[in-house]
Amino acid sequence: LSLVQLGMEVERELRTILADEVPGDRPRGIAAALSTLERLGLAPASTSAFRTSVQVLHRAAHGMESSAQEAAEASVIASTFLNELRLLRERGHV
Repeated sequence: LSLVQLGMEVERELRTILADEVPGDRPRGIAAALSTLERLGLAPASTSAFRTSVQVLHRAAHGMESSAQEAAEASVIASTFLNELRLLRERGHV
C-alpha cells in the first residue's frame, strides 16, 4: 500500500474500533484517536512507534515529500500498527 492508502486504512480501522467503544462523538484525527485507545487500554504494542510515523503519513496525504528512508520506515511501522488494530478487532478484544 502507498503511504496515503496506509494512512486512510489506519484511520478507517481506528474509527471502526472507536465506534464500538466510545458512544457519541468520537475523536477526530489520529492523535486524538490514539490517546483514546491508550486511555481505554486498547492501544496495540506498536502505538508509540506509530506516533512517530504520523507526520510522514500526513505529509504524503498532502502531496509533500519525505526522504526515502522516512517513507520506508513509516510504511513498515504503519503496516504493523494496522495489522495489530485488525487483529484486535477480529479477535473481539474491542
